[in-house]
Amino acid sequence: MSTNSENATPSKWRWLVLATCFLLYMFGNYSSYAMGLTMVPVREAMGLDTAAGGMLSSVLMFGAVIGCVLAGRLASTWGSRNVIVASGVVIGICCIVCSQLTNYTAWIVVRFINGLAYGAQLGPVVTLATDHWAGKRQNMATAFILSSFPVSGALAAFVTGLFPDNYAMVWLLCGLAIIPALLTLLVPSDRLTAGQVAAKADEGESVGFGSIFAGNLKFVTIFAIIVSFMNMAGVWALGTWLPSWLQIERGLSTEIMANFSMVNYLGGFIGYFFWSWLGKKITNPKSLIVGYFATAATAIIYFLMPGTDLLFYWGPVVYFCQAVNVMCSITFAAAFPRLIRAYGAGTCFNVGRVGSIISPYTTAIIGTAFGLTAGLATVPVFYAIGGLFGFGLNRFVKKQERIDAAEEAGK
Repeated sequence: MSTNSENATPSKWRWLVLATCFLLYMFGNYSSYAMGLTMVPVREAMGLDTAAGGMLSSVLMFGAVIGCVLAGRLASTWGSRNVIVASGVVIGICCIVCSQLTNYTAWIVVRFINGLAYGAQLGPVVTLATDHWAGKRQNMATAFILSSFPVSGALAAFVTGLFPDNYAMVWLLCGLAIIPALLTLLVPSDRLTAGQVAAKADEGESVGFGSIFAGNLKFVTIFAIIVSFMNMAGVWALGTWLPSWLQIERGLSTEIMANFSMVNYLGGFIGYFFWSWLGKKITNPKSLIVGYFATAATAIIYFLMPGTDLLFYWGPVVYFCQAVNVMCSITFAAAFPRLIRAYGAGTCFNVGRVGSIISPYTTAIIGTAFGLTAGLATVPVFYAIGGLFGFGLNRFVKKQERIDAAEEAGK
């Protein structure tokens, strides 16, 4: 298990890893945001109804769930660097192709492939950052890379504003993902040789599909998946319906709503660094628990606030707290042994993406029956449940640390 020791020394490649991984994760998330921002012209170009358009978003997440499991395991032997390079190239090519497509079936196929590559990113990105940024700045480096999530949303919105009548340009920009992908080839490969894999197997370290369900790790995996599910459910319920709530329930115009959203993203960006810092102070799992309950509390206050003026200032606070999702990746990565880190962390986080598929529909159903405020009340519920399961995750992560320490001492 890779250490988080304050005395560990980062590699000389750390800055290149920081830059390329930031850009690659940004473009991966950009490919997700781009679909929602260009949904109207894409649907018009192909004559699609709402349900068919929604499938273009959902199929990406279905691909991501599958891609994280397959690529995470592959990264354990083929190398996280190689998986990152391949995923970036695939995402870039898929988005370039999407800019030219006018056939619905082709869109579905390409979006699914894009999803496979998108899901493949997280585990290897976190693993590479952990390896090259060992030491006291490890959490902060990982947080910087993952902070590209809100940055990608802001960038996608900005580009869409530049080309409101040409959705192809929004997709073409994501083709630039190929450049940082190829630059990542400059980082030394972490691919294991056949001899190294055999040696690990002799030591009892497996890279099989069941490796993350062996011994105490099965409890780490199960609780991590539930915690991730609740996080993704909250993130996508809020992200999907909050703009509509601001317009329908609070009467904001599209322009003012967009301004509110941009300020919210800024709060989220700052939050990424705060929670990673707090994780170093009180341990990663405890930081995650505090953040989940803080998000639930601030979201409740947000929806109960009268008028709109205070919402402009309180929205960034909600997103600041919600940025604790960065601790999912950091906590999961630290919980698994080095050999299966990309597989374990990627699987836990991305299987949790099922929450992002279910929650927008759940929120919509409740909102249709009782109003959007009631629908969005699911957000604090998701985070409160996630916080409760965080206590279980904390317990089994601590136990795994003791197990790994004992095994290391016995070598």
